[in-house]
Amino acid sequence: MNTDSVHIKLNQIEKELIRLGFWKKEPPKWIDDFTEMDAVNEIDFMEWLQFIYLPNCRKYNMASILIAPQAAKFLQTATNKGKLLQLFIELDAII
Repeated sequence: MNTDSVHIKLNQIEKELIRLGFWKKEPPKWIDDFTEMDAVNEIDFMEWLQFIYLPNCRKYNMASILIAPQAAKFLQTATNKGKLLQLFIELDAII
């Protein structure tokens, strides 16, 4: 696995999340208190990406789990998020 390729792909994912309007300035309450979490939905998944998955990938210089299957569950009906799903597939291919 090429860590430079992973970081490039993570940056592309971050830019796409910003472009789609999912990037948040502040973490949601459930990041510090999981009891605040209700049923998981697309917004929660995007928050998990931003505040849990992406930082951990950067911190440990790797993507530790396949993300595309999880993302597909939340993005399957969203035609405007096809590029984001494609970036997840490409990230999985790198690892």
